Amino acid sequence: MSTSSVPQWVVNAAEWDMDPYVIVCRALKDAGVPFLVIGAFGINLHAIEMGKGVVTHDLDLLLPARSEPLAHAFRSLAQAGATFTWMGESLPIPNEWLLADLVRARACIKVTLGLGEIDLVLLAAGLDFDELWPRREARTLGTLSVDTIPLVDLLRSKAAANRSKDRFFLEIWREQLGEMLQADERRRARCAPDPPDAP
Repeated sequence: MSTSSVPQWVVNAAEWDMDPYVIVCRALKDAGVPFLVIGAFGINLHAIEMGKGVVTHDLDLLLPARSEPLAHAFRSLAQAGATFTWMGESLPIPNEWLLADLVRARACIKVTLGLGEIDLVLLAAGLDFDELWPRREARTLGTLSVDTIPLVDLLRSKAAANRSKDRFFLEIWREQLGEMLQADERRRARCAPDPPDAP
């Protein structure tokens, strides 16, 4: 596939270090906040590594459902200039009681930075942060290394969410996603350790 079909931020990665999505991910990494890129953006990270690309304008980040990393996320993103909303209402940097409420509700917190719209997600369809974290996979966003999850888990989550936009995404990209899954399976087969010799 020609470079014209690959998102421009991959071709000019250094120029995109000021992209809102890169700024958010870098702020979280610098603050030591663990996160996983999920949703269509996570799928796109896999696609780009294969020389492909899917269209998405949303960045979803799965965080552990605990108060401490969430508090660090709020502080680091606020310092980067981000604002927050939850359930349509403006959200200040939360105190410990509000943090506990957000964790208890498994809130989806919307982060706005420039023209970027990012969701901090504490619960996602079919995804458990603590189960997936040991299986995380590094991918490149601009000049930044970020963690996502295996492609098959991203696609299963999309199917499990079963919203109209998820069904539409899976349908219009069905052929390319199928090719990507096959390529991913071949890569994993090549990287799998050899079975032990028989005793």
